[in-house]
Amino acid sequence: MLGFREPDMNGSLDLVAMEAAVPKEAMTRGMFFADIAEALKRRGLPPADKPYNAFGNYPQRDFILFAGTAARTIFPECSQREALRRIGQLAYPTFKQNILGKVMFGVLGNDVGAIMKLVPKGYAATLSHGRADYINGGPNFAHIKLSDIHTFLDSYQVGLFEGTLLACERKGSVKVKMTSPTSGEFYVEWA
Repeated sequence: MLGFREPDMNGSLDLVAMEAAVPKEAMTRGMFFADIAEALKRRGLPPADKPYNAFGNYPQRDFILFAGTAARTIFPECSQREALRRIGQLAYPTFKQNILGKVMFGVLGNDVGAIMKLVPKGYAATLSHGRADYINGGPNFAHIKLSDIHTFLDSYQVGLFEGTLLACERKGSVKVKMTSPTSGEFYVEWA
């Protein structure tokens, strides 16, 4: 696809600047916080400061700082972006296991094409701010556009799509075309 590239996991991130850029009213579901807290716990690392309700709404600003810090704690050998990518790979399996994910994605099994068509509904159900659009797709690819997504578009969100492929036991790749730090397009391919 023209203009799409492999994501660069070597660039630096300024978590404080990113947190400040998130609209104050932007919220995300607690399942993503809880997922990271569980990853910390499994590795015997210091737990989150507080418990997170999977269906609760929490500020995306808090997610930026929590995920950014936890990612480096869990994957200290990786760059900040790569650590966030790996944390993002945990998101889809977690979402699929809770009641909301089971209702939305449970009947789809490992049908990646069908799952990708529901990406807009998944984002709408878990984020109060931002938008996902399914542009087009086929038997082994999907073209998705994310707009006004402040939660690490070119690292965590890349991992989220990769995690979907991993959960569905499909080999594939995710390429990006960034239009701003919070908006871009994703081209997901799988075998």
